[in-house]
Amino acid sequence: MTICIFDIDNTLYRSSTVRSFLPYALREGAFPLKFFLALPFYLLRFFFRGVTPALLGKQFPLMQGISEQQMKAAAKITYQKKIRPGLDTVLLKEIEMQRKAGNKILLASSSFYPVIEPLLKELAPDAVIATDIDFENGRSSGIIRALPPFREGKKLRVLQYLESVGTSPDSCTFFTDHHDDLPLLNIIGRPIATNPTRRLRRIARERGWEILDTRKHRHKENCHD
Repeated sequence: MTICIFDIDNTLYRSSTVRSFLPYALREGAFPLKFFLALPFYLLRFFFRGVTPALLGKQFPLMQGISEQQMKAAAKITYQKKIRPGLDTVLLKEIEMQRKAGNKILLASSSFYPVIEPLLKELAPDAVIATDIDFENGRSSGIIRALPPFREGKKLRVLQYLESVGTSPDSCTFFTDHHDDLPLLNIIGRPIATNPTRRLRRIARERGWEILDTRKHRHKENCHD
């Protein structure tokens, strides 16, 4: 079974889904003001400490008490006004081509699942991996029950999924823009650096990976050429 994996932020969607979502979340009252004030600290913490299984079961007060209903309402508005118009049409066509070829589609993103849920309803991928939020009685518990798919965390979550469906990473294709996804890119049979960061472009050229530029040149470059 061949599985095509697509990152979302700055790959399938031409910006950050969470950054696009936050203004609407504030307007809808989905997050308290303290969330926005503390968010940079938490992001830096994950950036420098990384994502490890030690996070599982831990509770983050920042994420407690978020309304599921308000979050979904803000996500719906974000999708209609920002995400849907900002989807990369080249990659949307790529997804349809892969489907017609009989391949499975896996979306793997560090974005919050409720934020990208409207996108999932439209694209209907075979599977999705995202940052899950644990809700109890309509409010978030703040407990991490699944490893956030960021850097090594994304690699581990994808490997768990591939094992569950009996597929090897060697038979997979991965489209992503960012060097943060190198742990997963390094084990995938066909890595494709898609509108890559400067660092990822350099690494892709050094390693002979394909480069897909959809925004400027609209062509695929095979680095063996």
